[in-house]
Amino acid sequence: RFLESALSWESRFHEVAEDFRKKRALDIYKTFVAAGSPLEINVPASIRDPLDDAFAGASETAMPEVDLGIWDDAVDEVFRLLQRDSWQRFLSTKKCRQYLAKNKSSIAA
Repeated sequence: RFLESALSWESRFHEVAEDFRKKRALDIYKTFVAAGSPLEINVPASIRDPLDDAFAGASETAMPEVDLGIWDDAVDEVFRLLQRDSWQRFLSTKKCRQYLAKNKSSIAA
């Protein structure tokens, strides 16, 4: 608490920012990763299981120490899924073809 007594607002900012990141991490887990979550993403068990373990028993008032790097594999996997599936489907849509035709000269440059 020395930093507080020395009026170091940076320390308070750091504390608040960490609390926010942890809360958002729990919100993201509950919304997208937890089994049966409202917007559950499709990731393999090898990615989901470590997240499940990290957030087991977590609540708004009792958040375990979680290395936020734990999301890296999930983010990479979802990006791969988007590239492999969603992006490919988008490229075959009428809207994409229209955009490409309309902007052909600026895309070629």
